[in-house]
Amino acid sequence: MRFTLIGDPASSPFEHARGIHALVLGWIASADQESAKELHDANQLKPLTIGPLIQLGAGGKHIFDVCLLSEWLEPLIRTGARNTDRVILGRSQYHLSTSVQAVSRISWEDLLDRAEPVSCWRIRLHTPTAHHAVGTIRKSIIVPSPEYYFGSWIARWNMCAPFSFDPNLRDLIAERVAVSDCCGHTERITYGRRQVAIGFVGTVAFELLQPQSVPPPARAALDALVRYASFCGTGVGSLRGMGQTAVADTIT
Repeated sequence: MRFTLIGDPASSPFEHARGIHALVLGWIASADQESAKELHDANQLKPLTIGPLIQLGAGGKHIFDVCLLSEWLEPLIRTGARNTDRVILGRSQYHLSTSVQAVSRISWEDLLDRAEPVSCWRIRLHTPTAHHAVGTIRKSIIVPSPEYYFGSWIARWNMCAPFSFDPNLRDLIAERVAVSDCCGHTERITYGRRQVAIGFVGTVAFELLQPQSVPPPARAALDALVRYASFCGTGVGSLRGMGQTAVADTIT
């Protein structure tokens, strides 16, 4: 879902990330307070992602995308947005366009049906992407890693899809999937005035080693996950514009 705001330009696409996050949760709460509370309080992955605020030209027009991984959220968000005209983000005021654009839509079944048993994939990280290492001290993992990237997509798939992937798929990724090419840089972003995050921006290619010994259904499952990444995002901060992912190409 793509929303349009008209108003003063922001200093960066992430300046109002927390405000837009609160705006979307507010829309959900206006229709279903219990669901909004669960989304806000639960210390787990969320069934939606929110993109950064992108300025289009010099006319004060901005857009941000909300990708829904669960269908039940769509009517709640549409209802909340329909009843909103003025949006306050920080010290800036915006007008919310009544037109909500559906950028892309696909079913879980179609994601699997379109998947191919390929062995190489290339993705593009449009916004800073990072993961948190497991442990008592929060440590960010910036360098692209098959285990973290594919693991992120599997977790989001299993959370929302009506059917889960075989748990052994994680072992296959750890043993057989490698980074074959990587071109990009790290980027530092600031939410508001204080919160800082660092992530990788650029392209990453993954390759399945010795693919001839991997059954086609398993290779197709990996391909489905890569395609899913353009909807679910990658890594942490996906409700504040981080981890925006696109499939650059697949290679047979």
